Amino acid sequence: MNDAGEIAITLQLHPVLERFRPRIGGADPVAVSVADQTTVENLLYGVCGLPRRIKTLVVVNGHQANLARVLEDGDVVRVFMPLSGG
Repeated sequence: MNDAGEIAITLQLHPVLERFRPRIGGADPVAVSVADQTTVENLLYGVCGLPRRIKTLVVVNGHQANLARVLEDGDVVRVFMPLSGG
């Protein structure tokens, strides 16, 4: 964490969600600085601007995470589109 109360995470979005990647340059995955105590929900709907109607599966450091999970410095966040079929 730096002096400004921010943490650095790595964010990787499913290709369909790429348009919601924070516009800080670079390719996916991307390093993102967010405020300390940012939750998965804040990241998806605040930082990325993902519409709430889009269903996602979020994995943090290799484990499925819920929206209330507080992110920590160095976390790797991957956001997937759930699979469906018939």
